[in-house]
Amino acid sequence: MKTIKAKLVLISVILSALSGAVVILAMRMAYARNVSLLDEYGVTDAELITKMGANRNMAIVIAVVMAVVVAVTLIVSLQSMVLKRLDKLVKDGARVVGGDYNASISITQDDEIGAIERDFEQFRVLIADAVRQAHG
Repeated sequence: MKTIKAKLVLISVILSALSGAVVILAMRMAYARNVSLLDEYGVTDAELITKMGANRNMAIVIAVVMAVVVAVTLIVSLQSMVLKRLDKLVKDGARVVGGDYNASISITQDDEIGAIERDFEQFRVLIADAVRQAHG
């Protein structure tokens, strides 16, 4: 059984690795820019310190943007993996509570929510059988 937690951990590890790679790339670009300022333009120490600070700030902004992208991606993943499925299960359960015992509850995946869906489906079948026996 694949767990939702394992999927979220995998997604966050991949996105964190990508974020780290982007930050490292941004820092390398900032360093390369500083070296090129020294080599090409003969920048003084004071000017270099100012440029290095600006480049460092740019790298920090990139890191913050990547952190926001990771957070948004995790939220969207959580919504699609969990909340939409739970919403469907609630609607399916409401149909059964409303008396539609023939409306099967679909089992979407083999994880924790899938186990709940399976239990609901078994419960629906038991109710449908009991209603049939009582009426027939």
